[in-house]
Order: sequence, then C-alpha cells, then structure tokens
Amino acid sequence: MVDAGYVSEDEAKKALDFPPTPRRKPGADGDGRYFGAWVVDQIDDFIGANHGDLVVQTTFDPVLQRAAESRVTQLLRGPGADAKVSQARSSDGP
Repeated sequence: MVDAGYVSEDEAKKALDFPPTPRRKPGADGDGRYFGAWVVDQIDDFIGANHGDLVVQTTFDPVLQRAAESRVTQLLRGPGADAKVSQARSSDGP
C-alpha cells in the first residue's frame, strides 16, 4: 500500500503494531450450513442433475463441530495469540 501511495511508510509501520482481529464468518457457529452447502454442490457429480428427491446422510455432527471450534478458539487465544496465529487445521487431514 505504501508503493501504491495509499499510506505513508510511517502509517504502515504503525499498522503492524495493531493487527486486525478476524471476525467470524456469518453462520460459522457449528451449525453445518457451509458443510451442507458443500454437500449439495457435490450431489450432481455423484448422481447427475436430474435426480429428483433425495435423502442424504452425512458425517456432520453439530455437537462435535461446536466442541472442535471451542477448542481451537481456546488454543488461538492461548499459545497461538503470542505466535500471532489466526487459523487452525487438523494435522490428521490431507
């Protein structure tokens, strides 16, 4: 932003002392809306576009999701806060 002339060198250095606080995404409260939308997007790839009514069972568990989000929040406010960490990812995943 300094190169583009939006802020001065001084302003840029001061901004580094006050990193923004990330806001939670709307609906990111362990209720499964994002997961549900992702599942719906996958259906056509599996069975085609003209499938009629379906019942889809998933692995989503809102109780476990909320517990995981709570634990990540705890960790990010603890040791992660000093390390300026703002996101987490499972080490068991790909």
